[in-house]
Amino acid sequence: MENISEMRRSIPQEFDQSLLSVLVCPRDHAPLALKHSTLLCGRGHSYALVEGIPILLLSESEQTHIEGTRSLAVAEQGSSAKLPPFEVRAHQIDPFVQNAIGATNGSLYAHLVGKMTDYPILRLRLPPGEGKRFLDIGCSWGGWLVSVCSKG
Repeated sequence: MENISEMRRSIPQEFDQSLLSVLVCPRDHAPLALKHSTLLCGRGHSYALVEGIPILLLSESEQTHIEGTRSLAVAEQGSSAKLPPFEVRAHQIDPFVQNAIGATNGSLYAHLVGKMTDYPILRLRLPPGEGKRFLDIGCSWGGWLVSVCSKG
């Protein structure tokens, strides 16, 4: 639980510009450039940054996850948009995680919704990360990321 709290406190407030070397426009795969608090491609597509995190979702596509819909709504508020603060206290499982777990692997974990007492963090057999980056696309509630972060 301590690791998740530490990770939440370390959410970047500013965009890490070194990411521009690996991010592309999800519509046309063109390079992105930072202008104010927005990422832009050469064809004029723009993507908001919220607390330093790029929202690279396609607004014209139907979102299949409630957090995708919510992220787009926050991004539309402009560069001043802020995600709500984390309100989870010690020994409490985030309500989003409680529900996301229930949707994992169909209904296999549905019996855990609202009954979890700890985060189910996997122990991955990975070498020490030595500060390298790890990208998890479609990470749901971030369990894989928490596991990878524990490796550095």
